[in-house]
Amino acid sequence: GFKEEKGFRNIDKIAEFHKPTLVIHAEFDHIIPFSDGVALFEACPARDKRFLKIPGANHNDIFVRGLGEYMKAVKELATACL
Repeated sequence: GFKEEKGFRNIDKIAEFHKPTLVIHAEFDHIIPFSDGVALFEACPARDKRFLKIPGANHNDIFVRGLGEYMKAVKELATACL
């Protein structure tokens, strides 16, 4: 599960966030578990939200493996917010 005893309290923060939201997470992230990204997404009450999994990526090669998908999703979010 999501453990943040000494962390940033991201679950608490996102639970209060209602703006358009994009959560991007590497499938095999060895630093921040993939399940934590899913938990953030699920805790977000925003009506306009999207979760993007970068397949095969880990924490340090997410751009190498998924730059196109990553940038497309960021552009779509930015466009939706204009």
